[in-house]
Amino acid sequence: MKHALLYLALTFGLSLAVPAAMAADSAGNKPQAAKKVKKDKKSKKKAETKEETPAAEETPAPAAEEAPANAVGEALKGVNFITDTKPRYDAKFYLYLTTAGWCGPCNREMPNVVKQYPLMLKKDVQLIMVSADQQPEAATHFMKRNRGDFPCIMGNPTTETQKLPGYRDTHAIPQAILVDAAGNVISIGRAQEIIAGWEKLIKGK
Repeated sequence: MKHALLYLALTFGLSLAVPAAMAADSAGNKPQAAKKVKKDKKSKKKAETKEETPAAEETPAPAAEEAPANAVGEALKGVNFITDTKPRYDAKFYLYLTTAGWCGPCNREMPNVVKQYPLMLKKDVQLIMVSADQQPEAATHFMKRNRGDFPCIMGNPTTETQKLPGYRDTHAIPQAILVDAAGNVISIGRAQEIIAGWEKLIKGK
């Protein structure tokens, strides 16, 4: 009898303990499940927001300023000429000729320069005389004496030559520099050689 009562008590206790444990386990898992559902909703909402947000428009970079097609012609518009004759600002080529009235080789070469000048103009080559004389009067007298009629600037002691794209002072005269309209040097050297071969130098350019 004593044993039967003990058995009943244990059975009754277990029957109460199992539902209680199951209830406790269910209660413990419920907050975790709720957290998971809440987290899933938050992630979904974040993804939807990300999809709905329009992409920022890219601001195009400012276009770089292009150099003028005829950089030499544009530069010549700001040069001080000592002659009434002005250059062509739309030539395809330019020939800088550094010369002076006191220079023996310059005087010997000038008749050939005067002869070639009209031919140069027909081929879109503009001659610019750069005088190494000390005074403008000496430069203009030198041209009149040789019947030269082309644009002339003072190269000494002024700084007008610094405005000329492609011009370089080699400290030798007579000096010639043949450049294209952009100021790229095609040939530089002794005037006698370049004056004699300018047509070949521009061929195919």
